[in-house]
Amino acid sequence: MRTTFLRIALSTVAVVALLGTGAAKSDVTVLNASNFNKWTSAQNLALVEFMAPWCMFCQSLAPAYQAAGTALKKDKVPLAIVDCTVDDDICDLMNIDGYPTLKVVSKGTFAPYNGTREESGIISYMLKHKQPPLPEIPAAKLEEFKGTHGTAVVGYLESSSSIFGTLEDIARELRDQHSFGYTPSKKLAKQQGVPAPGIAIYNSDNHDFEVFTGEVTPEAVRQFVKSVSVPVLGELSSQTFKSYINTDTPIGLIFYNSEASRKELEKMLFPVAREFRRAISMAFVDARIYSRHARMLDLKPQWPSFAIQSMATRTKFLFSQSMEISETNIRHFVSSFVEGKLLPDYKSEPIPSKNDGGVFSLVAKQFNDIVFDPTKDVLIMFYSPACIHCRRMAPAYEELGEKLKGSNGVLIAKMDATINDIPTSDPDMEISGYPTILLVRANDNRVISYSGDRSVQSFVDFLKLNAIRFDNVQDGGVEKVDSDPAYVPMSNHDVGFTPKETRHIEL
Repeated sequence: MRTTFLRIALSTVAVVALLGTGAAKSDVTVLNASNFNKWTSAQNLALVEFMAPWCMFCQSLAPAYQAAGTALKKDKVPLAIVDCTVDDDICDLMNIDGYPTLKVVSKGTFAPYNGTREESGIISYMLKHKQPPLPEIPAAKLEEFKGTHGTAVVGYLESSSSIFGTLEDIARELRDQHSFGYTPSKKLAKQQGVPAPGIAIYNSDNHDFEVFTGEVTPEAVRQFVKSVSVPVLGELSSQTFKSYINTDTPIGLIFYNSEASRKELEKMLFPVAREFRRAISMAFVDARIYSRHARMLDLKPQWPSFAIQSMATRTKFLFSQSMEISETNIRHFVSSFVEGKLLPDYKSEPIPSKNDGGVFSLVAKQFNDIVFDPTKDVLIMFYSPACIHCRRMAPAYEELGEKLKGSNGVLIAKMDATINDIPTSDPDMEISGYPTILLVRANDNRVISYSGDRSVQSFVDFLKLNAIRFDNVQDGGVEKVDSDPAYVPMSNHDVGFTPKETRHIEL
């Protein structure tokens, strides 16, 4: 009991210190093992921050979070905070991957917080969630609602309509990205040109308007809202990238290198973008700024160029750069894609003419034939030549390959993932950093991730435990190279997020 009391006291002291002067009287509630379950179960709507006092992003958030807690007090939307360096059991239970993590809670049920981290953003986000997901729009407020920044979804229907429940469920799911409302006025529906009952989407950013057609099902309405939330033919940039990803549709990328070219392409391709809007989101990409993305797609610096990229399946489809970009050609290409007639393009090195070393040099062109051979266990290291941790691991990995050279049951392989695509949509084969080492087992092709240290013995132990056809290997007396499972992420963590790996570091 003394230990528990001490932990609670330490938690309170740390949080008070983080929130600053006067925090002892703060409107932010400090949660710990003694009150977490009771407090979160009692709230109709609340926001909880999981943090660490040493985390610089938590320190930056503290003033805005405290101010928002004070501002929302009158609306009976409380804010709370949990110190994960003290109450780590709570944070483990909540699957906290980094700091700060904010979660919305209602009667003990948690959901991700998807708002900004400014005071005004926290306040507006929480007040929006306090309202019904599909509120009634007064007739006099319809034009104002339609002018909401971004996408406004309006149901022209009565609350007793069979469509109402479907739209309400979609609104509850997507209201972080879009504004939803309804009006029972048939007069307004007629004025807007919407058959009642019906659903329309207004996009104030590009003055776009579209009415839902077809059978009203949750999936159809969801996809309608997502696909129409971006312009018919907009601009893909670092600022708009997330909105295109949120559509869950493939993106048709039109690379250009001059304003004159863009204007000509827009006039030419707008009808194609409009025709296939529900299946693919077409957007311009300035090749002068985003040439690196074009290279990643394996496009030559030849503009204009066109490609279709699917984030969901991690595939790309390149329109031949030897063909003319015209309305007819792009329409045929997009139509063939939608109908499933196109095969994806994969970036690959040439197949090596000689490949008899201990470690097999794998390239995309032969990936599926080699990796998914049911007669072998295949261990693959995905690496980047620039990755220092990959270079440190290389000697032990090469030694492992030499030990197993000639084995009929196990193949040790490596692939430069910076110049070879991975031609599979298996989510277990997704690479987020270097080095990534995966075992594809014989027989069932199950993918198992390696997370041990940089030593031959560790690799051997991993194969003994997980491989199906592992031959006995003389593994005694192997010198451990490095016990640190170092790893370089392919991209930095989002700004304002301290990763889980440092969760228990005390500064």
